[in-house]
Amino acid sequence: MRLFIATILTLFTAGFTYAQSLTGKVTNSQNEPVVGASVKVTGTNQGVSTNVEGRYTLGLDRSKKYEIEVSAIGYQSKIIGDVEAVNGVFNELNITLEVKAGNMEGVTVTARRTTARMETAASAIQFQKIRIP
Repeated sequence: MRLFIATILTLFTAGFTYAQSLTGKVTNSQNEPVVGASVKVTGTNQGVSTNVEGRYTLGLDRSKKYEIEVSAIGYQSKIIGDVEAVNGVFNELNITLEVKAGNMEGVTVTARRTTARMETAASAIQFQKIRIP
């Protein structure tokens, strides 16, 4: 039993020695948090979204260099290279995104009314009263 517990503890602590977390905050040029921004390691499926404060935490293997891509709707994407999670050090990467300049054209909303007969709840109840003897 002691051997089993020792093995489990060894495996558990070994996982922490190989993984570090990269944390930070994504803001815009007015220093406001960017909510829902995507922070991901390029070329992988590994990524997270920022919370309502613009904060994120991304797990990385230590002693490797990564390329981080940050993107959000309405902002220009940003790629940061040579990001490394160092063991025993607080790894923080704060990112500022610039607003994407684009041609904002007006939107036209049109509506039309159909001539089909629409049943209301009152007419359905009336119809059922007629059918009941």
